[in-house]
Amino acid sequence: AALAALTPDRPVETIAHRVVMADGTEGWVEWTNRLVLPPGPDGGGAVYQATGRDVTERRRMEAALRERETLLRLSQEAGRIG
Repeated sequence: AALAALTPDRPVETIAHRVVMADGTEGWVEWTNRLVLPPGPDGGGAVYQATGRDVTERRRMEAALRERETLLRLSQEAGRIG
């Protein structure tokens, strides 16, 4: 479906999805899909390029940062009460 959505007007799309690693832990892969050659008049012959990269560590760091920001905000709000 992601490849079918690519058109000459919108030839690139990046999506991320959760994966289960070989050791059972959760990971994340980000895919950049690119329409290189659009389908011919008969609807066939399209050429796509897909590049994937492991973004698990980036996702973990972003989640940790959000958690720290929440804790900081809550401690600042609690400090105003007392």
